[in-house]
Amino acid sequence: METKNGIGFIGWGFAEYHPTYDLKLIAIDIADVVAADKYEPDVSVAANLPATWLETNDNILLNKTLPLVQGGASIFGRLRPEAHPEQGGHILMIFLVEMAEESAARTLLAISKNNRPADYAILGLAQGKLFCLIVARNFAAGVKSIETSESLSRFSPGIGKVLAKYIPKP
Repeated sequence: METKNGIGFIGWGFAEYHPTYDLKLIAIDIADVVAADKYEPDVSVAANLPATWLETNDNILLNKTLPLVQGGASIFGRLRPEAHPEQGGHILMIFLVEMAEESAARTLLAISKNNRPADYAILGLAQGKLFCLIVARNFAAGVKSIETSESLSRFSPGIGKVLAKYIPKP
C-alpha cells in the first residue's frame, strides 16, 4: 500500500470485502489519529465487526443489521510501554465498516450508544454509510482497562474528521 510515508504493508483478513469506499485509505488515516495518541496501530482490511462488542440482551436488530456490511477494516493499537505503568494486555481495537445503506450505519451507532459493558469501553461513530466502533480492553486477568467510554471520546473529533473526509458531498 502506498502511503504518505512510502510503501507499507497492511493485513488482509478473510471476511467478505466489497466496499465502494477505499477502506484501506480510511483505515490508514484513522491509524494516524491513533498513532498521535499513546497507541501503536496496525491496520488490516477484509476484517469483521465482531457482534460480541455490541451484543445486549436483545440482539434482534444487531443480527438484522450486521449482514449489511459491505466491507470492513480494523486498526489494532498496542499501548506504548511508556504510556502507562501497567500497560501489559491493554489493547485498543477500532472496527471500520461500510454498510449497504446509511440507515444501517445509524442503527449500529444507536446500538453502540445503548450498550454500556462493564468489562470494556466502547465508542461508536457514524458518517454516511461508514460506522466505526472503538473498543478498549485489558486482556490480562484481573487488570482493569485504563480507558473508559468517556476517555475514548478524545478520538471522536479526529476520527470523525477522517470519516467525513471520505463521505461524498451532496
